[in-house]
Amino acid sequence: GLGFLPAAIREFNAEHPNVTITAEVNMSARVEETVAAQHVDFGIGAFPFRRTGLETEMFCRAPEYLVVPTGHALAGKAYVRPKDLADMPFIVLPRDQANRVVADQVFERAGVPRRIVVETQANAVICDLVRHGVGVGLVDPFTAADYAGRGIAAVPFRPRIEFQVGILYPTHRPLSRVARVFLAILRRRRNALLRAGLPR
Repeated sequence: GLGFLPAAIREFNAEHPNVTITAEVNMSARVEETVAAQHVDFGIGAFPFRRTGLETEMFCRAPEYLVVPTGHALAGKAYVRPKDLADMPFIVLPRDQANRVVADQVFERAGVPRRIVVETQANAVICDLVRHGVGVGLVDPFTAADYAGRGIAAVPFRPRIEFQVGILYPTHRPLSRVARVFLAILRRRRNALLRAGLPR
């Protein structure tokens, strides 16, 4: 919502300057509420969705990355495992987010306790904290790509923790033509990002 989406809006706006966009950045649960109330053309949120009865489409299934400050000892590695992160200060998402639950399980199975120093709701905040040397953290590939060249290095993490995002549609509201055009831009930009991979 803070990097990938604004870039897509810029592209859409250049092609359709007379269309007004309302872009709200909320937690996934709030996105589901807004879509269910038929207040938007569509929403984008993290799987799994909690509400039933909404039309959904898988938008992206991709691995999360460990982000570290540029120049960090782990920055040049081909990949990192939980044991590589023992005793490092860690920045995490809240416990109610699915990827936090999965990450907790991965580290527990590996027998590696994390030294959690900050908990925050946004991947972008994780990257900013990493950039300022507060710790390291796991983020989605879209946020990692947005911070490339801004004091952050993204390193593949093993075992793979999957970032899953879906599109939600109101059940009784046909998708407008301009919404379809905007979604096409999102899909094209997603494909280009995932095809190119992340700079190291």
